Amino acid sequence: MDQGSQELRRAAAEAFMQAIAQLETTLQSPSETTDPTPAPLDSTQQQSDRVEPAFGLDALADAAADIEQFIQAQTQNEPREIEEG
Repeated sequence: MDQGSQELRRAAAEAFMQAIAQLETTLQSPSETTDPTPAPLDSTQQQSDRVEPAFGLDALADAAADIEQFIQAQTQNEPREIEEG
C-alpha cells in the first residue's frame, strides 16, 4: 500500500473514532429537554391533540369523482386496436 492511501485510511479511522466518541458522549449525557416520566394527559388535552384532516369527506368524494372522470376521458381518447377474429 502506498503512503497516500495509508494516510487516507489513518485519517478516516481517526474521524470515525472521533464520531464514535461523540456519539457515546451524547448517549451517556442526560438530556435536559426530555422528561423520563411524562405527565398523564387528561381527556381535554387528548381531544385538543387530535389532528383534524386537511380535507373533509366531501372533498375526498369530489376528488375521487374527478379522478374517475379523468380516467374515463383518457380511456375514451386512446386509439382502439382492431381485433382480428
